[in-house]
Amino acid sequence: MLDGAVVILEILALAAAAIAARTADVIQTTDIVRPLILALILPIIWLAFQAIPMPFAALSHSVWASAAAALHENRFGHISIDPGLTVATLLEYLSGVVLILATILVTRDRRRAEQTLFALGVVTPLAASTLLAIHFGQSSASARIFSASPDALATVSSLGLIIDLSVGIRVIERFESRRGQAEYPAGFPIAGLMICAAGALLCLLAFISVATIDLGIVTGFAVVAFLLVQAIRRFGLAPWMVGALFITYIAGAAMIVIWRYDGNQALPVVLQFATTSGAATATAQRMLADTGWFGSGGGTFAALLPIYQDAGATAVRPPTTVAGLAIEWGRPAMLAAVACVIWLIIVLFRGALARGRDSFYPAGAAACVVFLLGQAFCNVGLSQSAVSLLVEVVIGLGLAQSTSRAGTG
Repeated sequence: MLDGAVVILEILALAAAAIAARTADVIQTTDIVRPLILALILPIIWLAFQAIPMPFAALSHSVWASAAAALHENRFGHISIDPGLTVATLLEYLSGVVLILATILVTRDRRRAEQTLFALGVVTPLAASTLLAIHFGQSSASARIFSASPDALATVSSLGLIIDLSVGIRVIERFESRRGQAEYPAGFPIAGLMICAAGALLCLLAFISVATIDLGIVTGFAVVAFLLVQAIRRFGLAPWMVGALFITYIAGAAMIVIWRYDGNQALPVVLQFATTSGAATATAQRMLADTGWFGSGGGTFAALLPIYQDAGATAVRPPTTVAGLAIEWGRPAMLAAVACVIWLIIVLFRGALARGRDSFYPAGAAACVVFLLGQAFCNVGLSQSAVSLLVEVVIGLGLAQSTSRAGTG
């Protein structure tokens, strides 16, 4: 009920933003979203398909056949073992999509985009500091409220590092573009850069306190991706050099994944880099082995967990985001979701390379999504709603500024 109310309120907010926005901004928002329409709609279709009654027993989860046999009744089953939880997951996903669209509309204006970026640059270090204090405070109340604080802390601090780098580039870009103007203060903006550096350093220290080697590598690649775009723009590299750089970048990422992959472990790739305990990983591996092509239904991991979990175990979340998707959505849908995220990265990078002095918006968002893709194979940092909210705003801001307001870069 609450999820539905949130979606309705966000739709109303989106409608209000659309009414208040310029007609040109609404049209350009449609153009921005068009390349991602399929990626946005596929999860909606799949979650709805999992939740509706299935007239064919072969498509339904086996739990429904067992229940029908026990009750001596013939009822339609579902792919999901709990359609209510799957509908709640669908509403949560719709809420995220609506927030992204609303952010695009609101931040099409450059001034509001700058204000949003500055707000993110302040909020993320503060959030990282709060989570760090909770993590090391180890109070019983905070441990219950933030049971996944190490994963959330690693995610927020890494995103904050990239965001503060984006703010720093923004300070330099504005200095260079407005230098010499009468209304612009003289002198290099040292104070602004020092504030950005302090926020980035705080996020970096918070990240180091909980990060694993794999998460450190993922964050490094995300930062390199951001700096790569800035270097391409700064030096005006030829298209063939841009292509060579990105091929080298992708090849380097692939080589490191192969280097870090341990073939001696009998673990699928979705669990290979998990940062959780061996017991939680073993439980998820058993769940994956019993999961069919269609999954158990979005949002049903916790409901399915007691069947596979050992007595006394305390895990309530999957070891990694992709493992959770493979169990709940099925392996084909999980691969499709990963492909959609890769396509989002391509769209953002393409927007960054097409922009002028505002390229740091889509470049920063692309780097954040690069981190989130790698992090999805390591932990479940996206499981907390506050982290998801931050990610949705970052993506919306990056997409909003992937084209200029005049459409000319």
